[in-house]
Order: sequence, then structure tokens, then C-alpha cells
Amino acid sequence: MLNQLASQVSFFGLFLTGVCYVLALAIQKRWKSAFLNPLLVSCVIIIVLLLVTGIDHNVFLYGKLKADGSYDGTGVALIQNLLTPTTVCLAIPLYEKLSYLKKHPVAILGGIFSGALACVVSILLMSVLFGFDHTQYVTLLPKSITTAIGMGVSEELGGIPSVTVACIVTTGIMGNVLAGGVLKLFRIKDPVAQ
Repeated sequence: MLNQLASQVSFFGLFLTGVCYVLALAIQKRWKSAFLNPLLVSCVIIIVLLLVTGIDHNVFLYGKLKADGSYDGTGVALIQNLLTPTTVCLAIPLYEKLSYLKKHPVAILGGIFSGALACVVSILLMSVLFGFDHTQYVTLLPKSITTAIGMGVSEELGGIPSVTVACIVTTGIMGNVLAGGVLKLFRIKDPVAQ
């Protein structure tokens, strides 16, 4: 019944996503834990709701079901179209911090280079250790870049973009959860290093 109702409502998936995200923000605000990341919590809520209610994931993703069996394009897949412009907008905070970046170029570029190198080496070692094929390797390779760019890189190299997105999101959440503890563990107090 809910699946039928959802398949007849435009923007159902977007509405559900918005409600779940606002709920996840409230949960994080109430319990103040990095493990209650709103992106992670809202994804879990949506997955549980779709499984429990039996709502077709295609209705959630692509929108209202039309008479010809196609979808009207009003689902959460619309958000995917905003990934690239959002990534471009990241240039604004970088521009605002340009003087800071110019003051510490070696430290910042060193951090970027060492992080990128650690990412590539760890994925290469995992690939050898677990016997990943080319598709699995290139799917994991762009896990530490933005979602929009990572999807494009994965697809271009022959990977699986949807799995790449899951890896990127997981990497971002884990970085958010673990960063504070790692900085404390190694007693890193320098704001440039942080």
C-alpha cells in the first residue's frame, strides 16, 4: 500500500530524504556524538524505512511512476545533478583562505601529498592482499576525493560508481569520527597540521 502511494507522489524521495536528514541533525544535536553523523544516520533511517515499508527503491530514486512504466524524474537522483556544482562551490572557502594557504604552502602541500600517497599505497596493498581485480581496485581508488569527481574517475577507469560513492562517504565519516582522537593521540596541536 505504501509503495503504491509513494509511486503516485512526485518528489516523495526528496521529501523523505529531507525529513530523515532533519531528524538525523536533531539526533546528533541531542546526543553530540561524532558517530551520529547526520549523513550516516539519515542513510540508515532511509534504508530501514524502505525495507520495512516495502517501498520500491526505484520510486525513491527516480520519482513518481508514470502510466507507461517510466519514472517522472522527481526522485532523489535529482540531488546527484547538484554534486558537480556543489564541488565547484568548494573553491569559495579555498579562495577565502588563500592568504592562509600562501603562508603555509609546504605544510599544506606536504599533507595533501602524503595523504594521497597513503591512500594509493593502502589501496594497492589491499588489492594485492585480497586479490582484487581491476574493477574492484579502480572502484576503491578515488575514495578520498569529492563524490562528484570520484564517481567520474571510477566510471572512466572501469569501476563501479555506486560502490565508489559508498566508499567516499564511509571515508569521510570515518575521518570525521577518528580525526579528533588521532590528533590527540599524536599530540598534534598546530592549527596548520590540524
